[in-house]
Amino acid sequence: MPFKIYKKYVMLLAFTAPALIFYAIFLLIPTISGMYYSFTDWNGLNPNYSFIGLGNFVEALKEDPDFLNSLWFTLKYVLVMIVLQNVLALLLAVLIESRTRSKGFFRTIFFMPNMISTIISAFMWTFVFSSVLPQIAEKTAIVFLGQSWLGDPKVSFFSIIIVSLWNGVGYMMIIYLAALQCTAKLEGGCHY
Repeated sequence: MPFKIYKKYVMLLAFTAPALIFYAIFLLIPTISGMYYSFTDWNGLNPNYSFIGLGNFVEALKEDPDFLNSLWFTLKYVLVMIVLQNVLALLLAVLIESRTRSKGFFRTIFFMPNMISTIISAFMWTFVFSSVLPQIAEKTAIVFLGQSWLGDPKVSFFSIIIVSLWNGVGYMMIIYLAALQCTAKLEGGCHY
């Protein structure tokens, strides 16, 4: 191998090595370890454990109804979020793209939830679900707003969907806006 090519690979390795080391330490090793421990009877504390194969997975599927309920909940959540988030984001992107003067304002407003801290967002939505909506239900005739949005398992799914849509639609809308602008300028190519 010529010295110039060798030097190039050494430089590439030198620049990527710190990121690869951190990636391996904080992501690859824990992931592989977790996968290995899932095939053992280790409880997380005892230094002794033995290999049991697929026993943990069989036990979770057969004996734990909460596990199957959580799988069903996650599947429902994923399906609803994929459909609603993409439909709403595309609809907002088309509506915003059709506006000429207030385009920047609406992009900012709908993208704003992505810039808010998760903790602040959680406090805000807890306040809305526990205080604001019951007050609105009390003052008006909209009775369904007065229910327990966070405490009732049948209603909490919709609370999670509302918050997730509020948080994620703006980001997807920006992606769709970029695609709409790109297709509008197809002749000259997409320049951002």
